[in-house]
Amino acid sequence: MENCFAETANGRCLILTEKKCEGCPFYKSKQEFLADRLKSLDRIRELPPESFNSIVNTYYGGNLSEEYESLLKAIAENEQEV
Repeated sequence: MENCFAETANGRCLILTEKKCEGCPFYKSKQEFLADRLKSLDRIRELPPESFNSIVNTYYGGNLSEEYESLLKAIAENEQEV
């Protein structure tokens, strides 16, 4: 099984207080996690302006493009590691 995106360098889980990987409903590879994040940002970009602006201002400090670029960079780096 590939390492989960939530597993830290010291082997701890960022999601659960007790690490139980077998059958974990939160398990995703780092690649799957990044792909899901990209889908969510794409979905936000498709929202009507009022909803889009509300989400971007609340969660991304008014700048979704910075988050988007950072995510694309992380995806490219992850692909080089694989």
